[in-house]
Amino acid sequence: MKARTNKFVLRSPRDADALWGVLKCWSGQAEAGQPLEVNVGVYENTRNADQNRMLWRILTAFSQQIEWPINGCMQKISKEDWKVILSASFRAEMARLTQTTDGRIVMLGVSTSRMSKREFTEFIEFLLAVAAERGVVLELEESGTKPKEIEDGKTIEATRNDSGNWEYEAA
Repeated sequence: MKARTNKFVLRSPRDADALWGVLKCWSGQAEAGQPLEVNVGVYENTRNADQNRMLWRILTAFSQQIEWPINGCMQKISKEDWKVILSASFRAEMARLTQTTDGRIVMLGVSTSRMSKREFTEFIEFLLAVAAERGVVLELEESGTKPKEIEDGKTIEATRNDSGNWEYEAA
């Protein structure tokens, strides 16, 4: 059974009072064999809705424009498959492989939902660089809207270079 957890982000004295209410009861839990684990650190916001929409626009462009080798055969793959490939490339991690219950091998993905806003911004910038390298044309904006923010005041600009290829840059 998974332990019940409470997450407290302290933004006001009221939040601290709520945490203190939990901490006051810890000794009873500890005596009952259920000690309390406390982690303290600086809170970082996670990605916002604009960043998430931008991620899926980029992944959709990859899925529509690039073929990738799967089982030795070049083919277009889903945006979800691109997310697994590109997030693993971004983290520069060795692939984590596991076995299914019937013995097949699968690769485990990297979670982007747990990335901080700053790390997710770096991930979007990485995706833009890979898109530019591979000639992926991105439609990052809905028609008639301003460039999307990817982090406090940071937006994406697309320009064509001397070779006629698209270059994307966070500005």
